[in-house]
Amino acid sequence: MSTLAAIMLTCAVGVVAQLKPSTSLIVLPKITQFVRRLSVMNKTELVKELANSSGMTQKGSALWLDTFQDVVAKALISGDSVDIMGFGSFFLKKREACIKLVFGVETDIPASKSVGFKPGKTLKDAVN
Repeated sequence: MSTLAAIMLTCAVGVVAQLKPSTSLIVLPKITQFVRRLSVMNKTELVKELANSSGMTQKGSALWLDTFQDVVAKALISGDSVDIMGFGSFFLKKREACIKLVFGVETDIPASKSVGFKPGKTLKDAVN
């Protein structure tokens, strides 16, 4: 969480503490949801950062990022994983069909696929 987001959350919690209990239950989740959005880098911001860091234009950075996404998606669709040494690995996770109890009723859950990401040691060390 960025410093700005942390300050905003602290101020918001202080304001919410002064409200009636029933009102604070409604307001606090909306405030925390807003603060979470402040601390996320979206695609436009990533493209700008790539352009600033690499000396490329923003168009070039956007093209590179789109190409990277396409290459990773095609590899995963074909059943391959993508390993970037030090950064991490993208892989396909397969979930079998099953039956689960939802509110006491048996519900069929169809088989599905999702993308997994396991960070590499260099990325883990940089974050910690």
